[in-house]
Amino acid sequence: MIQESLKKEIEIAVNQRLKNQEYFKWEPIVAGYTNEKYLISGKNKEPLAVCKIFTEDGIYHYEQRFEREVQALEVYDGSIAPKIIWKKESEIVVYEYVEGTELHHLKFDVSISEKLEKMIDSIHKISDTKRKAMKTDVVLFYAKLVQSYEKSELGYPTKLINKLKDLINQQKEILDEYQEKLTYVHGDLIPPNFILSDEKLVLIDWEFSRPELPFFDYQYFNYYSKAHDLPFKLETEEDVQDFYYNVVDVLERLWRYGYEQKNKKIFYHL
Repeated sequence: MIQESLKKEIEIAVNQRLKNQEYFKWEPIVAGYTNEKYLISGKNKEPLAVCKIFTEDGIYHYEQRFEREVQALEVYDGSIAPKIIWKKESEIVVYEYVEGTELHHLKFDVSISEKLEKMIDSIHKISDTKRKAMKTDVVLFYAKLVQSYEKSELGYPTKLINKLKDLINQQKEILDEYQEKLTYVHGDLIPPNFILSDEKLVLIDWEFSRPELPFFDYQYFNYYSKAHDLPFKLETEEDVQDFYYNVVDVLERLWRYGYEQKNKKIFYHL
């Protein structure tokens, strides 16, 4: 639960950005699994902002997730991501509410497909001009990830951890071959994170943004596009598409295992 003193500080910041708000209502947002989220509304129940409080999940440290989200929102400031209104170091970020429809609730047509492809291409192109990714960044990310799974008290299945290790070893050659394509990926391209607002797609939840090859984003989207029965698939290089689909699959199986162990309930299976 967010402190009343912080609420007042946030409300002042929202008022300065959006002007003349006389009333604020805070409502918990149920969607999401690792953070606390609140919808901040004004008079007439008009949605104004989202307050996101980063909490520890045992694998992806909340401070790192906070830093990645803030960096991404600053890089994509208002272009394909919401604008930041307020932030508190390592813990809370407040950004403008995006009014629109989630991708999996849209009727797919040529225009939606074109918007989607253009947007995902923009993620990586804009990253290239703002941040420089290196092979060592990618290798270090996965090395720390494996360590977190091995040290976790939840007892992640050894079979899955070993599968991840095998994929990491294979990835080193792929990183060498495609090093010129290294960029920053969104890392969580599930359809509910895409919102069509005023004929433009906006992407939320950037806390898993990190250095990677763009193929990870393509196959992550395909993985969840299939789960949501969307008639759309992003094309990628044939010689790496199976590899990255397997990377996404093992990471998602590990995530679901952890979620189910902590929450004592079943997350839907793909």
